[in-house]
Amino acid sequence: MALPTLATFIDEHEGLDRQLREYALTKWGRRLVDDVVVESWTRGGAQELRASNSQARIEFLRATLKTFGASDAVSAASKFFFLTLSPKEFAVPLEEAAGFDQETIKSWAGGLLGGFHYIGIVEAAYYSNYSSVPGVPGATVSWHVHAVIWGCDESSLKAVVQAVNRDYDALLPGGKPADKRSLSAESVASKIVYMLKGQVREYRVYPAKREEMNEETGEFTTPLTGKWKQRKRPLRKGDAAKMLKVVGERTIPMLCFSGGEGAAIWASAQAHARQVIMELNDVTECLIGLVSGYAKSA
Repeated sequence: MALPTLATFIDEHEGLDRQLREYALTKWGRRLVDDVVVESWTRGGAQELRASNSQARIEFLRATLKTFGASDAVSAASKFFFLTLSPKEFAVPLEEAAGFDQETIKSWAGGLLGGFHYIGIVEAAYYSNYSSVPGVPGATVSWHVHAVIWGCDESSLKAVVQAVNRDYDALLPGGKPADKRSLSAESVASKIVYMLKGQVREYRVYPAKREEMNEETGEFTTPLTGKWKQRKRPLRKGDAAKMLKVVGERTIPMLCFSGGEGAAIWASAQAHARQVIMELNDVTECLIGLVSGYAKSA
């Protein structure tokens, strides 16, 4: 599968944004798209870096890639890692997801990563056919974190991963709540693109099976293994609207956390993204004024 790039990120977010704006005009869309979502789509929502605003996501990614690439601390690093932490403790039913306090998982993850240089972000994954409450059908939102980490010894980060996998359960039986991958300097950008995506994917899960043959009868059976597989696909419009309501008034900075040299990268990226969006908004206002003046004089 091709690595995500800035271009694919822009196409995906702008495409979903167009679909949702059209969906909001339909009968079903008007029931799901509330005032908070509509407000997040405005130019003001972009300048506030609302997490549900596609322009904010795009400009924040641009700014992060630029700031990260220009960092002397990053340039001096020889080792990079991509970390995902997704314990079951932070998964909630869809109906409760909007009320989740992201500070709980940021504080927890930040405590584990004390002493590391990193940029991290909280993300909400939508599991449409899996319930986090046994015996109660429904969808689940798994709040989890991604982080790009650099300049550390791999053994120290491995110890964090092992501790989380020892002390916490994964959302899906048989899975692991912590995962660490080594990155080449060239592949870091694709992971930053991946971790800054908005709510664009739906996850569907299936119980894993294995094929066995009865030695006496020769018959093949497929018993369950006790583990689960997951697949992802683009969010459908109705589910995407539900996830925008989950995100609500959260901004991208509210979801970000960092350590060491990462704090300066996030701060610079946020300031740069806001500045770019403000300038674009000023140009838009100027064009609207020109068009309005021309219409009145015609």
